Amino acid sequence: MRVLPGLFRTAVFYLIWNPSQVVAEEPPPPTAVSEIPDAEDVFSMPPTGVIGNCDVVPGAIDEYLTESVLLVNAATTAIARYKTDKIYRQLFAAWLGIEWDESVSPAELEDESKPLWDTVNDRFSSVAQFLRQGGIKNSRTSQKPWLFCGDAFAVKKGWGDIAKDANGEDAVKETNEKGEATEYYKIQDLYGSLNNGIREPFWVDKLKGYDFDNDGEPRLCGRAGRYAATLPASQGIHHYEHTADFDAHVFMCPTAFNPGSLMRPHSKPALAAILQDTIYPQEGGQFGLDFYATQSCTLYHELFHLTDYRGTSGDFFEELTALSHASLGDDYADKLNVANNAESYVMFSLAAYIYQNPPAGKKPVAFLRGGEAFFKENA
Repeated sequence: MRVLPGLFRTAVFYLIWNPSQVVAEEPPPPTAVSEIPDAEDVFSMPPTGVIGNCDVVPGAIDEYLTESVLLVNAATTAIARYKTDKIYRQLFAAWLGIEWDESVSPAELEDESKPLWDTVNDRFSSVAQFLRQGGIKNSRTSQKPWLFCGDAFAVKKGWGDIAKDANGEDAVKETNEKGEATEYYKIQDLYGSLNNGIREPFWVDKLKGYDFDNDGEPRLCGRAGRYAATLPASQGIHHYEHTADFDAHVFMCPTAFNPGSLMRPHSKPALAAILQDTIYPQEGGQFGLDFYATQSCTLYHELFHLTDYRGTSGDFFEELTALSHASLGDDYADKLNVANNAESYVMFSLAAYIYQNPPAGKKPVAFLRGGEAFFKENA
């Protein structure tokens, strides 16, 4: 546990979002994270030498969590200060679909943006809660959620294979008069409702249960360009009472730690690097906001899936231009998807962090309208 200077503890407030109800009062901002957790403070992880451990890049997960705290705290600062700084309102519009009534002072949320604002606050609150070692809401178990590195932790199976139970034993369907097994459940018997012709089962021994993946690859990291994924909690829709219950969990592929090129998504080595005088964005520069996304942004992205206790998060807009177009557009359905899109929160947090931390002698830069950078006075 590492303490961040200058932060203090306050009460934590969590919203329950009702999309059919527009609240009269705005929620208080999420509470900043005052202490940086170590990986084992917030995740269950296979130990050194065990399949699925994260020793491939020693210390990387701790570094990514440090930067996740910096990013979520940049967002909480923006939420706390949007009334007095128009740039923050513009950032919320650019990356999270929030619209403002600028005809009044201080500016107010447009009515149709109030449910979106509740969603935004709740998602940032949930990630901040997790980083404060508060776990995930509606957890199915008493364990911290699992984080795996690589994909060897999960072994692909066939739908016709014998299913395993919560103890990792073959799931018995029928026995004889001596109590000896005569028939076993197949994976199809227990999880057949998940079989859409594309989805494949993977046995995860650490969970004593199955993950299901749509990529059609023999390994979870088999698809080129896959950085990471958050797999859902145990489905709870089968009828075999002895299968295991588990929470959502994250796996990170080798590409997340080594994207291979600084021009690829989430490839910059660290937030400190993008704040260097020679790299910090210039107004009208050739690079969009996504160019500055760091390797830590991959784990930060997954935290918005991991802490999504309603099951509404998705990857609706992964490409910067499409995200910006939807966020600034007039289609409310698009804006709902923006508010449930994990990468929206990454881009907003990154934009807020860059704006808040100009190098000495540099003007603050805000990324607006398609990811183009503007100096504050010109935004």
